[in-house]
Amino acid sequence: MDKISRILTVAVLALFALVFGLALLLGGAQPEHLSYCVAFALGVMAVGGYTLIQRRPRPTPSVWERLGSRKTALLLLGFCFLFNLAWVLFFRLEPAGDFAVYWRAALDLAAGRTPSNRSYLALFPSILGYSSFLSLSLRLFGTGPYVIPVLNVCLTTLSGFFLYRLALRWRGPNSAALVLLCWSIFPSKLFYNAMVLPEPYYTCLLLAALWLAAETEARRPKPVTAALLGLAAGLLLRLVGMARPVAAVAALIALLIWTLLLRTGSGKESRGTWIGFLTLLLTACLLTGPLWSAYAERTLGEEPAAFSGYSLYAGLNPDSLGAYSREDMAHLKQLRRQEGSAISAQSRILEEAKERLHSGTVPFGALFVNKLRSFLGCDEGGAFLSRAGLRDRAYQLLALGSNVWYYAVGMLALWGTWRLYRSGERRTVLLLPLYILGQTLPQLFTEVAARCHYPILPMLILLAAFSYTRPVKPNEPAPADGGKGASHAG
Repeated sequence: MDKISRILTVAVLALFALVFGLALLLGGAQPEHLSYCVAFALGVMAVGGYTLIQRRPRPTPSVWERLGSRKTALLLLGFCFLFNLAWVLFFRLEPAGDFAVYWRAALDLAAGRTPSNRSYLALFPSILGYSSFLSLSLRLFGTGPYVIPVLNVCLTTLSGFFLYRLALRWRGPNSAALVLLCWSIFPSKLFYNAMVLPEPYYTCLLLAALWLAAETEARRPKPVTAALLGLAAGLLLRLVGMARPVAAVAALIALLIWTLLLRTGSGKESRGTWIGFLTLLLTACLLTGPLWSAYAERTLGEEPAAFSGYSLYAGLNPDSLGAYSREDMAHLKQLRRQEGSAISAQSRILEEAKERLHSGTVPFGALFVNKLRSFLGCDEGGAFLSRAGLRDRAYQLLALGSNVWYYAVGMLALWGTWRLYRSGERRTVLLLPLYILGQTLPQLFTEVAARCHYPILPMLILLAAFSYTRPVKPNEPAPADGGKGASHAG
């Protein structure tokens, strides 16, 4: 079984490297858009500089090692909060488009009113899930223009805490500090913090669930304790599913694949730990589903759609190459009026999506290439959505900077993936490439939206941490694995 598990692990890492590496090349190698080529080249140069810096011998402990993990965490988390807070106070955007939909629904819920756009929310109940969370904040802190941006900053900082703890567990203090610093100043994240959108919220929940899984693995608690940790993780994934169902499904599938097929440790104690963890996690997810459905039906006045046939229909549009289409959205709204219910409208458009799939008019090759490029080929989505508040020159520079940072981190993530392969890694860190694949592959068939790769960004940063290896000091023995990626080489 261990040999099969090792083969499957290599297959997962190879598939991730192939898919993500191809996405980076598709994004960076666009001769018709010179800015992407420039950004990719600058990203390569940044990785080269990083390589030279980390190869320099360091005979004394780093500042992070001297401070200790707690002081380092407090210092860097404080920086993360203040830096991101300064940005949202300086750069403010009015809710528009999809973001206005979330905002209006949250205002209605906070005031105790039935959402004015409830017929639309019934088509896409995930909007209600995030808006319900926002409404709680609006009731507590009011409806001022800075409430949501500051809330996003708090969520970003909490995400930074989970990233730091995960990197500290997997790689050590130096890598943990670099991970948190990278997350703190990640360009596209700064733009998204100024918007009313669910990504900072459910990404924080995902990282919390990942941290619980990593702690369960490291501490190997008794089955009862593991079950309680699984219960907490299950509740977190249910909240994720309320705001972005595909993210919760991707995380759940990744956890099941890793637990059943990839992880090490087949002893009785290990099996008991993970049986308890998974049993309560799945129980929590299943039992809270009807509660969420009942709340949504009571709030909206009708049973909401349990699936999005529209997403598949728009994802197979040969004219828009799977991106948002006004015509497709208008068609869905027309079906909503004709059918009289959200469930019937989504069922009708799902049947039409199947017809489109078998029509022979869908250029699958061009469709998949365009979607992979759109979803993971660049990271200028935050700047693009903020362009209304930027001058043209500023927008171009900020978009370029976002892409340079993304390409550099992406290349380091691939380097880290190579290190995972060389070291025979089998820990919960394998959930990172599994989750990225689970979030990416459905986008090849459904409506693609670049901002939905937001939760992938912290996963890439954690993978990039495995590219960092502390050089061996003079007269210091080499790592036990020969420097091929020790678990705590950072």
